[in-house]
Amino acid sequence: MFLPASDLELIASHLSAHDGMIMKVKLMAREAKNEKLIKLLNTKVGILRSHMRIMMDMLDPQKSDFEKLSDFNE
Repeated sequence: MFLPASDLELIASHLSAHDGMIMKVKLMAREAKNEKLIKLLNTKVGILRSHMRIMMDMLDPQKSDFEKLSDFNE
């Protein structure tokens, strides 16, 4: 899949924003006391990681099929 240069830059900058968000959510989970909140925050980290993995795949011009996002409604 070929993306315009502007899309590549957008994805690259978006990836670093997600890195920061993952660290922030992990810190919140570490400080949380409520088990349901901890589970919710850990689920959010999983969703962000899946999102990042797909964006990184989109940067590969040889890749044309993309993984399906995990179902987080378990």
